[in-house]
Amino acid sequence: MDTNDFKSHANKDILQHLGEELSEAIENDPAALQEALAENGLDQDKLAKEGLQFIRGLQEKQKRPAPLMKPLHWPIKVKRFVNFPAFPRYAYALAAMIVIAIATWPLINRLNPKEYSAARGKQLEVLLPDGSKVKLNSDTRLALRPDFNKKSREVTLTGEVFFEVQKGDLPFVIITEGAVIRVVGTRFNVKSRQARIEVAVSEGVVEVASTLAHKDSVIILTKGQATIFRIGESPALPQQAHSEYPGWISGKLAFYQDSLKSVVAELERRFDVAIHLRGDGLEEITITGQFDDSALDDILSALCQLTNKNYRKENGGYAIY
Repeated sequence: MDTNDFKSHANKDILQHLGEELSEAIENDPAALQEALAENGLDQDKLAKEGLQFIRGLQEKQKRPAPLMKPLHWPIKVKRFVNFPAFPRYAYALAAMIVIAIATWPLINRLNPKEYSAARGKQLEVLLPDGSKVKLNSDTRLALRPDFNKKSREVTLTGEVFFEVQKGDLPFVIITEGAVIRVVGTRFNVKSRQARIEVAVSEGVVEVASTLAHKDSVIILTKGQATIFRIGESPALPQQAHSEYPGWISGKLAFYQDSLKSVVAELERRFDVAIHLRGDGLEEITITGQFDDSALDDILSALCQLTNKNYRKENGGYAIY
């Protein structure tokens, strides 16, 4: 390590982030951190002493050492570290945190929440630690709790994911804006976009609860059923899901009484392209249909036939008019 590495604001931010991540790892599961260090042949005291040398190098470059400590605001718990008489204990703890954070960054990732994401135009399949399988649609993030598959099976979702949940003693819980979905073992799809939530069950039983509605906020869905509701409302009564829903996991795009505005937004995510609606009233036209997602031009042609409109290429994207 070189003290010059931390002279820029960007690298100072990285250093602070490392410290925050390590602090969270220690707080969440200190035993796991110690075990991870031992497994990788890392000696905490030795790393801490190296950290002291690093900090002293920083101090030599500054006339006033105090500001180095003040801005970081880390929750330093000195009882986790042995005494080192040659330097104040709080600095020793900080040094240990800095060096361990840098040396064990891959381990910290394992102890802190794990996040998976699929960018616009991409999809991602993941096998979770409990054996459950998930497939993320475009522009989607899925985060796991640090204690996933130990004390809980809780995930946080933004976007759309198809779940194949492995049966287990712990309930599988999906938290999204405005709703909580609980299952034990089943196959189902959850979509949370633009203040609207959709849940459809392919197999098993799913409990859907609104976190913002005042009453009647929990319903039970079984195989072939779905609910659609807006954030802040109670889940709608179960309705029969389309036999091909959700089509996106098998290369299809299925819409049922969706506005053209929401259909276009889905196409933009799927193909990572801009599509503009040129004309009054276009946004509220409703679309019901299923399309192969292999060719955007074919989908736009079909949409224009359904709506009696036209489309053209425009500024690297498309326009429907």
